[in-house]
Amino acid sequence: MTAVVTVVAVLALALAAGALFGWWKTQRRLSALEARVGRLDREVHDDLVPTIDLTRRESEEAYVAARMAKHAVGIEDPPPRLAGETVTGPVVRAVAFGAGARRALARFASDVTPMARSRATTAKTVRFVATRSRGKRKAG
Repeated sequence: MTAVVTVVAVLALALAAGALFGWWKTQRRLSALEARVGRLDREVHDDLVPTIDLTRRESEEAYVAARMAKHAVGIEDPPPRLAGETVTGPVVRAVAFGAGARRALARFASDVTPMARSRATTAKTVRFVATRSRGKRKAG
């Protein structure tokens, strides 16, 4: 019976020693990781955040200067874009050309274009431009 107790005590002692060694190794790795995180945190807060703020301020100043130069030259701001305009624009254009807008554009172009000899010539030009722009969208 004493042999069984001795074996159990030795196994318990070996198990405790293994657990203690594992705890020590884990504690060492954890403290090294915490030191590394602390260094990275200091680097981010001391170096990167001020640099990002400086870059943001410089870009805002450059944007304001570009807008002022654009207005000084006389270039107006483009109209605001709508959400999904890149998707809906071609669809609306296709529906409009199918609904007779091609003829309306031809009439308008013949009225404002001094070089057009007739509405038929202008309609051909509008058709040519419309089909050409559709071909470019499909290819590109």
